[in-house]
Amino acid sequence: MKGLLAVAGLAVFLVACSDTTIPDSLRQPHVAAKDGIPPPPPLPGSGDGFLDLGAGDAVPAAVPNTPPDPCTGIHVPLSYSFDYLQNDPGSNQVSHMLLDGTGGLTGNIDIHQNENGKSNAHGQISGNGFSLNIQSGSENEFDRFFFDFSITAIVTTAAGQKCTLTGDISGSLFGEPD
Repeated sequence: MKGLLAVAGLAVFLVACSDTTIPDSLRQPHVAAKDGIPPPPPLPGSGDGFLDLGAGDAVPAAVPNTPPDPCTGIHVPLSYSFDYLQNDPGSNQVSHMLLDGTGGLTGNIDIHQNENGKSNAHGQISGNGFSLNIQSGSENEFDRFFFDFSITAIVTTAAGQKCTLTGDISGSLFGEPD
């Protein structure tokens, strides 16, 4: 019995003496993800931008009294809410944008700057007689204030015709720097 009490006492002593505190550097919400530390939460905001796609590769014949054909180009303003996350200063940025219906446009856009210097863009937008699926994108500029990506998108017209358009998508994130 004395041996059991001695072992229990030693176990309690070891637990009481162990260091279970979290270092201050790990408790700060701005610490980036490394060594298994979770990233900070995304920052929300709202912004405005522009979608500018040139002429596509399959343009149907014009029919009188029909709306403009999106395969001849899409040039529309965008308004969105977004979540922005930057894990590492200068790289590994992500923004998820949700179009707010302004101008009849709905959908979402995701842009990402990877740690290896590469970037991509994906998303779906619909409205005004077309829907488009952003297939790929590469960053021209991306920071916490502004983004500009060259993209390739497949557009489907209201009549069901598909075409491929290339161009740019750009916009503001947290306004202009001070």
